[in-house]
Amino acid sequence: GGVSITRSSNDISDLIDGLDISLYDAEPGTKVKIEVEQDLSKPKSAIMDFVDSYNALRSFLNEKTYVDPTTQKAEDGAILLGNSTAKDVESSLQQIAGSTPLGTAGDFSVLAQLGITFTSAAEVSNNNDDKYNVGTLKVDETKLNDALINHPGDVESLFNFQAQSDNPDLVMTGFSGKTQSGSYNFSVTTDASGAITSATYDDGTGAKNATINGNSITTADGLRMLYTGAASTTTTATVNTSVGLGAQLYFAANNMLDEDSGAIPQEISTIQDQNSSYQDKVDRIDNRLTGQREHLLNQFITMEQALAQMKNVQSSLSELMATGKKNNG
Repeated sequence: GGVSITRSSNDISDLIDGLDISLYDAEPGTKVKIEVEQDLSKPKSAIMDFVDSYNALRSFLNEKTYVDPTTQKAEDGAILLGNSTAKDVESSLQQIAGSTPLGTAGDFSVLAQLGITFTSAAEVSNNNDDKYNVGTLKVDETKLNDALINHPGDVESLFNFQAQSDNPDLVMTGFSGKTQSGSYNFSVTTDASGAITSATYDDGTGAKNATINGNSITTADGLRMLYTGAASTTTTATVNTSVGLGAQLYFAANNMLDEDSGAIPQEISTIQDQNSSYQDKVDRIDNRLTGQREHLLNQFITMEQALAQMKNVQSSLSELMATGKKNNG
C-alpha cells in the first residue's frame, strides 16, 4: 500500500507473517515485484509417504494372512493367519484411516475427499502380487493437488491435532495421545509479577486444576497451553480441540509399539518364548532319536555278529556232514 518502512538490517522478518526478506542491493527508483506462493510440496510429500507406509504394512499383513478365495486354503507364507494381534493391528489402523476426525475440524471429514481411497477386492487379481493389495490406499493426485491448493487449512485439519482459542493470550503448545476432542474452558490468574498463581479448566466433566510450570499450564490429559497475557489479572479462554486422522494413527501406532505395554512387542515376546519352548522340545526329541539310533545300531551290530557266528556254525556242520558221508562211503 505504498507504506515506507525502515529496519536496522537488510533482513526483514516482521513485515509479512511467515515471510523473510533479505535485501542485497539498493537501486533507487527500481520497483521489485515479489510473488509469494505456498510450498505445497512438503505436505504432499508427507501425505504420499504416509500412504506408502500404510500400504507397506497392509500388504505385509495381507501376505502373512492370505487365504486363496477360490480354494479357501492358506498360502505357505501365511504364518500370521489366526494371530489375534495381527488382526487387531490391521482392523484398528483401517478403522481409523476410514473414519472422521474427532471433534470439529475443517470441511474435509474423510480421506476420500482428498482423493485417497481404499483398494477393494474386486480391483485386484488373485494370480499375482496384486492379491496382497486389498485394503491398501490409492491416490488420485489431481484431486489431492486441488485440495492442497484450494483448501490447505482443511487438509491440515483432517490430519493434525487442532486447538482453536478464543483468546490470543492463551495458545496451545502441545498435546498427548490422551488429549481429547472437545471444549476446554480455562481460567488463569496472575500476580503483580506476571507469574501464574492459579490455573483451572473445565472439559465438560467439572472444574480441575491444571499443572503450572512457569507460563505454561497442562491439563490432566496432556493439553499444554502457553499464557502470554498481562499481570495482576484473571484471564478466561475457551479452547476447542479436534483430533485429526494423522494424530489418531500416530498415537495408535505409538501405543501398539510401546516397549512396555504395546501389543506388538508383547506378541513378539510371546512368539519368541514359544519358539524357545518348541526348540527345547525339538532338542529333546533329537536327543531321544540319537539315543534310539545308537541303541538300534548296537542291536544291528549284535545281530550281524550272531549271524556271522551262525554262518560259521553252519559251515562247520556242512564240513562235518561232508566228512561223515565220505567215511561212510
